[in-house]
Amino acid sequence: MGNCFKRELTADSSSSQLKNSKKKNSPKDQSVVILESNTTVISSATTTEKKYNFQDFIFANLKREEASKLPGSIPTGMPISIEDCMETQIFIFDNSSQVTVDSCKDCFIFIAPCEGSIFIRDCKSCTFICASHQL
Repeated sequence: MGNCFKRELTADSSSSQLKNSKKKNSPKDQSVVILESNTTVISSATTTEKKYNFQDFIFANLKREEASKLPGSIPTGMPISIEDCMETQIFIFDNSSQVTVDSCKDCFIFIAPCEGSIFIRDCKSCTFICASHQL
């Protein structure tokens, strides 16, 4: 991500030669260069990637707490994991791609529309309010 290599075709009076040049980008920007077989640049674009900490989307080992994800806080395609919680209220108010709930006891779990599946395994005495493609 930090470095991008770009090939440029340069010509001098006697012949053509291939020259490598190195282009540095900021950590957030990545330059994408598509080359044909004759090394002519046919397309160029700059993208910005935002890094997410996957731990921010895991609710684990919560006891007698209330936790939530507000609308707009879950990036597209990010899965949510809820595991080993006890007597906890968890509210997911944002769309998610997939939710996995494992080994929870005496919990109340609200999951707003989930584009994919919600997997519930080994839970005891829990209340679920969910909307999903598959449960």
